[in-house]
Amino acid sequence: AILPLLRSDGLTWSIQHLSNVGSTNDTIRQLAEQCAPEGTVVIAEEQTNGKGRMNRTFYSPKHAGIYMSLLLRPKIPLQQATFITTAAAVAAAQAIQSVTDAKVGIKWVNDLYYNNRKICGILTEAAIDIEDGGLRYAILGIGINISPPQDGFPENLRTIAGSLLQQPGTNNIRVKIIAAFLNRFGSYYSHLSDKTFMSEYRARSIVLGKQVQVLLKDGPNPALVTDIDDHANLHVQYADGSNQVLASGEISIRLGEF
Repeated sequence: AILPLLRSDGLTWSIQHLSNVGSTNDTIRQLAEQCAPEGTVVIAEEQTNGKGRMNRTFYSPKHAGIYMSLLLRPKIPLQQATFITTAAAVAAAQAIQSVTDAKVGIKWVNDLYYNNRKICGILTEAAIDIEDGGLRYAILGIGINISPPQDGFPENLRTIAGSLLQQPGTNNIRVKIIAAFLNRFGSYYSHLSDKTFMSEYRARSIVLGKQVQVLLKDGPNPALVTDIDDHANLHVQYADGSNQVLASGEISIRLGEF
């Protein structure tokens, strides 16, 4: 159902559809080590150990969402790997809106929000070539909550997570969103260094100009987000007037403030 909707001007995608996996990222990693080609995609109906950032899990109940991972073999310096995540966030937001008309916002650096709830998480993992410091391959994992879980979200997610639809969706919606995402991401990825997605990334940001909590090792520190530059770095200003540029890390924002 997905393949006929894919354009031929981007990457060539090879899709594997599985019923149940621990993690699509882990499955793709196994395929990568077996020399699977760039463009290999694993889509699962359910993950029992979905992976999120900071060693968190991504709740992935059966038939309720899109859980997929892409194998990439980019010829880029390691420091540009962030653009994979950034381009994926824009492609996912655009794909969702093109299919459902839902206006989706991006929380730096890799979460998508709709109706004040997180509906999508993106995790990019990489294998490094020790000799030249480049990438052997990158794994792009994306999870999108399409429908409410049958038994609801776990207690620890009920004030954070949401779904794109309020009622159970159809496979047709998932198919269309997956195809739209692969088409858009493939186009961005083919010209990654051009960073044509950054203006859209900023336009969809839910943190620009907002007060956030920068989560530091010694605790959260309130700050004002002043900019997101062309390298996807977050510029913040603390209450004491000092400024910092964040290339990675995590921030929190109060729900309802965007």
